[in-house]
Amino acid sequence: MLLNVWQIRNEHPTLSNYEIGQKAKIDLDLLARTTDGDQIDDALERRRMTIAVSRYLAQAKNLIANAEKGIFPSLQDLLKT
Repeated sequence: MLLNVWQIRNEHPTLSNYEIGQKAKIDLDLLARTTDGDQIDDALERRRMTIAVSRYLAQAKNLIANAEKGIFPSLQDLLKT
């Protein structure tokens, strides 16, 4: 999934994170409920997708950077450690 999201971002740099998530077919379990027990609405779905794609892109960036240094597999941001 990380590679797929990274590749879509590189092929389509103008897409929003939400659009990348849709194109990558990320499943957010759309039947999930909020903590109040309410069904999630479109705005919450968009926020959840945006957050998920942002997280995937950060993990992919770290994975690639670490692989270049010969550290594989590692999702840690080695610049922070």
